[in-house]
Amino acid sequence: MTLRALLFDLDGTVADSVPVLYEVYRGFLAQFALEGSREEFARLNGPSILEGIAYLRKKHSLAHSTEELYAGYCSLFRDSYAGVLKPFPGTEDFLRFLAEHEVKLALVTSAPRLVEETFVTAQGLSSYFQEIVTADDITNSKPHPEPYQKALSLLDVPAEDALVVEDSVHGVHSGLAAGIPTVMIQHRPADGLAPEGVLAVVNSWAQLRRVIENRVVYA
Repeated sequence: MTLRALLFDLDGTVADSVPVLYEVYRGFLAQFALEGSREEFARLNGPSILEGIAYLRKKHSLAHSTEELYAGYCSLFRDSYAGVLKPFPGTEDFLRFLAEHEVKLALVTSAPRLVEETFVTAQGLSSYFQEIVTADDITNSKPHPEPYQKALSLLDVPAEDALVVEDSVHGVHSGLAAGIPTVMIQHRPADGLAPEGVLAVVNSWAQLRRVIENRVVYA
C-alpha cells in the first residue's frame, strides 16, 4: 500500500488518557453521590462526550439538562488534559518519523475542540498535524464513518492511501466503515478480540513502525 496520510485517534491512542478519564468520570458521578464502575466507563469509550453524558443522565436520572451536565464534564475533562495528561512514550519520535517521510497527519477525536487543543498545545504537538477533526466538526460520531471521511476530505487523500490508528472498537469500526486500512493499538493489555478486518494489532509505536516499514511504500 502507498501511505500518504495517517489518521490518529486521541484518547488511548496518542494521549495516555484512559486512567485520567476514568477518574474524571468517577469525579463527575461523585457530584451526584453516585459511584462509577469499570464496566460503565468502558461503554463510554468511543462515542462522543455528549453522547456519553446523555447516556449517564438517562441511566442515573440526573436532574440537570444534558447541556449543563456536558459543560460541567468538559470543565473537569479540560483541567485534566492541561494538567497530568501526557502522550504515550515515543509518540513524538513516531510523529517525527512520519513527518520526515512527508506523511500527512490528522487527529480524529470524539473530544470537543477546546479539550483537544488544550492537550495538543500543552504537549507541543500542534506542528505535526495538518488537520484535526473533533466532535465539534461532525454530525455523526464514531463508529459512524463521518469523522474519518471528514479527515480524508480535509487532507485530500483517498481512503486506500491512508491508515487509521485506533485503540477502541468504536474507533476501529469507524475507520473500517470509511474504507480505510485500520490498525488497532493497545498500549496496555486489553480484554477481547480485535474487530474483524483490522490490518494489524500492535502494542507500541515501535511495533506499528515495523508494520508500516514492512507493508507500505511512501508516496
